[in-house]
Amino acid sequence: MVPNQALMPSAAGYNVFVIKNGLADIKTVKTGERNANTVHITEGLNTGDTVVISNMLRLSVGAAVQFTSIK
Repeated sequence: MVPNQALMPSAAGYNVFVIKNGLADIKTVKTGERNANTVHITEGLNTGDTVVISNMLRLSVGAAVQFTSIK
């Protein structure tokens, strides 16, 4: 399950940004059941993938990403 805001519509369905080794990458995903807040990803992600849920318009493939903690 990922938050709905992580999905980006595309001609092929939906994409999500994931972070690998500090760099942004896009993965095409297939979705299943959905509710008001989350969507079940049935294909395209692996256990442990870090999915971006905000500032996606600022990202591009290969962009360096630094995580921050909000307290």
